[in-house]
Amino acid sequence: MGWNNPSVMQWTLELGGHPRTGIEDTMMVKRGVFATDNAELVKAVADLSLEHGRRIATPEEARAILGIKPKHNSTSQMQQATV
Repeated sequence: MGWNNPSVMQWTLELGGHPRTGIEDTMMVKRGVFATDNAELVKAVADLSLEHGRRIATPEEARAILGIKPKHNSTSQMQQATV
């Protein structure tokens, strides 16, 4: 997506979609400004989401939206195995 990534993220939010971002999608926070790390890109999309009145999904909600199996808690699995 390159330098137009912020526009695409805004359109996604306006249309009710669930934006995602990261270095694998773009390296620019805005035209001509490269992100220093993945966290900067994620923060930019999170801030834009909040500006549009959208809250950020929890990891569990994101897994459900994407159809990914819930993450198992290894501590509870270990406790169950020792009982």
